[in-house]
Amino acid sequence: MEHVILTYRTDADAIRFYVASGLENRDSAKIVIEELESQGWKCTYNWTIHGAAYNRGKEFCREIASNEVNGVCDADVVIVILPGGRGTHGELVGALCCGTPVVIYSEKQLECDSTTCAFYWHPLVHRTTNRNLYGEVLVLLEQIGFTRKFQQEVDVYEGR
Repeated sequence: MEHVILTYRTDADAIRFYVASGLENRDSAKIVIEELESQGWKCTYNWTIHGAAYNRGKEFCREIASNEVNGVCDADVVIVILPGGRGTHGELVGALCCGTPVVIYSEKQLECDSTTCAFYWHPLVHRTTNRNLYGEVLVLLEQIGFTRKFQQEVDVYEGR
C-alpha cells in the first residue's frame, strides 16, 4: 500500500477538535492547540485567548458559553486535559451528548473511584497518560471507525 502524507488540507478536510481544561492548564491547552493546528487540524473554539469569563459580567459569560458549546458540538473530537473544573466537565458531557468521542489526558492513571467522574468511563471516552495526544487522538478515531478523510494520516503515523 502506497503512503501519502497530506501536506495541504482545506477546512472541509481538516479534523475539527476542541480542547477542554481548567484555567490552571491554559498553557498546556495552548500547546496542544498549536500542535494539532500545525498538523492541519482546526480548533473549533480557542478559549485560551480570553481566559476566565466569570469576572467580566453576565453578557460576556453568555457569549463565551455559547461559543464553547458551539465549539464542543462542532468538533470531531474533544480533548480533555485534567485536572479540570465545572466548565471542563460540562464540556465533556456536552461532547458525549453530541455523540463526539473524547480523549481524556491525565498525568496519572485514572481509577474508577471517588476521585473520578462516571462520565470518564463512557464508551466514547478514551483515557490516556500518554503526552502524545496527537497520536492518541488518531488511534481513538481509528478505533471508532471515524473515516472523514484522515485514513492516510493514520497510515503514515502508524507506519503502514
